[in-house]
Amino acid sequence: MPQPTLAPNGVIGLLVPWGNTTTQLEVAPLTPPGVCNAVGRFDFGHHVDLETELRQVAQKLAYAEPAAMLLALSPEMNEGGLERARSLQALIADASGCPAFTTTDGTLHELRHRGITAIGLITPSPQDRADTAAANFELEGLKVVRAHGMNCGISNIKATPLDDIADAFRLVDHHDVEALVQVGTGLPAFAIAQQLEAETGRPVITTAAAGYRQVLETLGLGPPSHIGAPGLDHLLVGATDKWASATFLAEMFDLPAPESYGPFVGVEASGTQVLFGSKQMFPGEFRQHLAFVVTDNQFDSIMDRLHDRNIQYFAAPGGQQPGEINHRTGRGVYFRDPDDHSWEAMTQSDRGLM
Repeated sequence: MPQPTLAPNGVIGLLVPWGNTTTQLEVAPLTPPGVCNAVGRFDFGHHVDLETELRQVAQKLAYAEPAAMLLALSPEMNEGGLERARSLQALIADASGCPAFTTTDGTLHELRHRGITAIGLITPSPQDRADTAAANFELEGLKVVRAHGMNCGISNIKATPLDDIADAFRLVDHHDVEALVQVGTGLPAFAIAQQLEAETGRPVITTAAAGYRQVLETLGLGPPSHIGAPGLDHLLVGATDKWASATFLAEMFDLPAPESYGPFVGVEASGTQVLFGSKQMFPGEFRQHLAFVVTDNQFDSIMDRLHDRNIQYFAAPGGQQPGEINHRTGRGVYFRDPDDHSWEAMTQSDRGLM
């Protein structure tokens, strides 16, 4: 079908509760160029048949011809909420004729992708709803170390002070927690996510952003910061033995075999040439650090090779926490090559923490 002139990369439908003014602001910074977010609003509560309401809104929103739809709702705070989320997802897909996603599934998807198994959880709802959300997440194999319900009141969720949200995250932070998670799509937690990540050293996952990222990933749009960006052509690395260092890189990351490029030996990684040259080409002694984003399966293979070759690895770039990996953004590990250059493998980029 022809795409809108001002949205050549497509339309994403957002189904948002009538009083929620947070979700649009939360996904706006994630929206790639050339993508339009078309919003349909629905009523919900004890007096509303939610299934009928969502079907009608999805049918109307389908006139915008979205490539996918995202339901911004957190039924996981209710008994049987995970099954309800999946049922609503199927209903929206049937009503609209396009793929449907939920913020519930997006949150779980991101936790799995990052390799996170233990979380601290906050919600804008009372404590019993937070406890129910925790129980539902534990049905998915997660350990909820701490859960806190802020009891904001449904009409006040969007106006919750950011300091109160930060304090709630601090209440559920714990040394056993690998990530801090917010559910309840109206809570403006995304506005302080980076601040809390810097403070705690842990990922902060907000539910609407997680759901939207899953939609982008599935549609092949990827992180918006990468769309249309110039490509990196090559990197130069000093080596005592060019072929040995290039072979080490190729074998550890399962890359194509090294090739000779004039005075260099190169290994291609996602279109970028890593070129190893004699150390005499580079004045002074220095160590370089190069990081690769890999899939979960590739990460597992790298860890197997490290163990098979008895190569020491670390969770931190300075050699701290030997024999461990990190969970800053998914799984990450550091190790060194024969020239003491530092190599990093991670399942998700950590640039957002820098």
